[in-house]
Amino acid sequence: MMKRIYVAGPYTAKDPRETQMNVDKAISIGCQLITKGYAPFIPHLSHYIWLHPEGNFNYSKWTELDFEWLGTCEAFFFIAHSRGADAELNAAKAIDLPVYYDIDEVPTLV
Repeated sequence: MMKRIYVAGPYTAKDPRETQMNVDKAISIGCQLITKGYAPFIPHLSHYIWLHPEGNFNYSKWTELDFEWLGTCEAFFFIAHSRGADAELNAAKAIDLPVYYDIDEVPTLV
């Protein structure tokens, strides 16, 4: 059975290319987690909702949505520090989720 794992890391940047690189990094980590047997939640994929004409929500709405999903996960993967990722990390620790910082630390389930 798969475990849900939350993927946290930097998203926004001043340079839109760097924002896209952050999204790509999170997707890459998510793909590696799928290979290990996990069902990743990648909040960076909300980038595509944000780009949609109806998706112009404020920061607090995005964090509200992310934290709603965080509470359903059984593990947490931390890519790198940012204001949002650090808040998510603290929340994951508060609910005693296993936290992984490197893909090689994550146990393979399949």
